[in-house]
Amino acid sequence: MPRRSCSGSPCSSRSYALHQLVPALARFHERHGAALHGFFRAVCLVLLGVYLGAALSDDAEPRARMATGVSFVIASGLLFWQQSRATKAQRLPLLLLTIVGVAAIYAFVGWVGEGLQYGGWVFTAGWLLAVGAEVSGLRGAPAVSHGG
Repeated sequence: MPRRSCSGSPCSSRSYALHQLVPALARFHERHGAALHGFFRAVCLVLLGVYLGAALSDDAEPRARMATGVSFVIASGLLFWQQSRATKAQRLPLLLLTIVGVAAIYAFVGWVGEGLQYGGWVFTAGWLLAVGAEVSGLRGAPAVSHGG
């Protein structure tokens, strides 16, 4: 798939297949990228808080606490890493992957060795590949010192 321009810097074709098929969605993301990023960042932080609250309850199992800890560390790392890289519209796909990743990592760590089916392995591998593609795409993007 050919590269296209997103706010003046190149974006890889990683999550933009839908943007190629629905150009109105691409324009919407470009126009409202900062607001969408702010909303989904709040959703991610609330989701992390819910998982953390459940893990700290008295009746939580040790494996669930471990799964929450791993999810929290990976999601927090992704949130911290993407700061000041590219614009908020360009970081939106990685943020959405981070939100999905909280549950995906929790399920993977919680069920691996205890009946994780093939679909769980495939979903987790696909998630890891998508995050890797987004990270490599943002790594070369110019730094944004504010707003974005």
